[in-house]
Amino acid sequence: MKKILKKFASLRITVVVLIAGMMLVLAGTLAQTHMPIREAQKIYFQSFVVPIHLNNGMSIPVLPGGYTLGIIMIFNLTCAYLTTFKWSFKRMGILIMHSGILLLLLGQLFTDLYSVESQMVLNHGDAKNYTEALYDFELVLIDTSGKDVDRVYSIPQSKIATGNMIADSRLPIAISVKEFITNANLTMGVNTIATQGFGQRVQAVPAPPVKGDDKRNLRCAYVDLISNGKSLGTWMLSTAFMKADQIEIDGKTYDIQMRHRRYMLPMTIQLQEFEHKRFTGTNVPAAFSSRVRLVDPVQHEDRMITISMNQPLRYAGKTFYQAGFANEDKTTILQVVLNPAAMLPYIACILVTLGMTWHFVAHFIKFRKQQTKRDTEVKA
Repeated sequence: MKKILKKFASLRITVVVLIAGMMLVLAGTLAQTHMPIREAQKIYFQSFVVPIHLNNGMSIPVLPGGYTLGIIMIFNLTCAYLTTFKWSFKRMGILIMHSGILLLLLGQLFTDLYSVESQMVLNHGDAKNYTEALYDFELVLIDTSGKDVDRVYSIPQSKIATGNMIADSRLPIAISVKEFITNANLTMGVNTIATQGFGQRVQAVPAPPVKGDDKRNLRCAYVDLISNGKSLGTWMLSTAFMKADQIEIDGKTYDIQMRHRRYMLPMTIQLQEFEHKRFTGTNVPAAFSSRVRLVDPVQHEDRMITISMNQPLRYAGKTFYQAGFANEDKTTILQVVLNPAAMLPYIACILVTLGMTWHFVAHFIKFRKQQTKRDTEVKA
């Protein structure tokens, strides 16, 4: 077993992985000149292989992806520990330093797997207890007949595809997806497919997916609502529609809507004031900040907070960054990040620094002892 581990602990594997990593970074960086950053990250760094697509529809892997290189590096480093590392006080610096590198790699993996980015867009005076995903969407059916609480049935985007029948015992109706459009150009006009709702007055023309990271696809879907085996009509739903359509089912009123996926918060944030400073004589932003009120009834929090470009809000495991503004400085855009592994890079850097310091001090002490011994021998 030890012989097998020694082969995987080879320094040659380390060198090959580092060279492949440099090639991957170069290829991924160049790819961002003709595709969105998010798409390039998925293809090159958040994948096991990087394929090249041929004209006949086939794909050939040309480079190992970021996940593959990361796993090989972690395995190579672990095998090196188990087979070649000699445990001693003097070599503890190397152990600590390489532990930090290993933790840094694991931290990046956990960040890719578990971090969630979303946005909170607030107009002056608005209060929200949720954030919205940048790219993911959902189809929701909301029971508004309750006095104090709405019941929300959320259908994830993975189930919204042309030809899908969405039926669940928890849903009051079945939903048949007649057609799903990834991105559409919408114009006012008579819709010949939709028979119910606001979509009857809107035409949807399929369009190529957008390629800018600051743009969003306008998703559209034609759905049939089926209750007790009977069709209630065809709705056209879109993430571009600001308001939900309403439908009555078994004496209850429901809202139906396609919207960007929401992540609920344990508190409410209300925009009190937005401040935007510009460089003198120009329209170039110098600084902007949001004065918000945070209310958390569970934690008995009710306070005013300023979120600026260099002063984020950290609360309930999430970080709120001041990301932008719109609507002639009446709207603020907060970037919200949930990253359970946020502290791992800091811990890793501390370990690497500690390990390098330990290693330097150990060698310095050894050098001083040898120098003292030589000086003593010369005097003798």
